[in-house]
Amino acid sequence: MRRPLFPGLLLLSLVLGLGCGPAADLWLRVEAPFVVPGECDSLLVHVEQTKDGAQVYQRSFPLASAQQFPVTLSLYTQDAKRLAPAALRVTVTAQLRGTAVAAPGSAEVTLHDDQVTQVLIKLARLSSLRRSGQTERAVPGHASGLGH
Repeated sequence: MRRPLFPGLLLLSLVLGLGCGPAADLWLRVEAPFVVPGECDSLLVHVEQTKDGAQVYQRSFPLASAQQFPVTLSLYTQDAKRLAPAALRVTVTAQLRGTAVAAPGSAEVTLHDDQVTQVLIKLARLSSLRRSGQTERAVPGHASGLGH
C-alpha cells in the first residue's frame, strides 16, 4: 500500500456563519481509492439543512499533488445556535477537472455548541460501480458518524 506524503491531514478552517455565538466544529474525513492529482484533483463539499434543503455551505477544495487520501477537512462556525439543533446533510463529491469521478457520499450530522462532530465518508469509483451492474444512485458513498 502506498504511503501518503502527508498523513492525510488537510486542515481548512471555514466559517459557515456569521456571529459571536458558541463555536461548533465538523471534522470531516474523506476516504477514496484515488491518486491525487491524476484521478482526483478536488473535493466538492455541500452542506444543507435536512428539514428544508436550504444550502448552508458549498465549496470546492483543490487537492495538491502531495496530498493523498484520506483527506481531512475541519469546518467550523462561530454561530452554532443558527444551525443547531437542526440536522445537516454533508455531501462530498470527488472530482477530476470538474467532473464527478465518484458517486457523492453523504452523512447527516447535528452540530453542538463547543463540540467537535466527526464524520467519515467513503467514496467508490464510478467505474467499479458500473462494472458491478450497480447504478450511481443505488450505491452512494458510505458515510458514518464517528462520535461527538
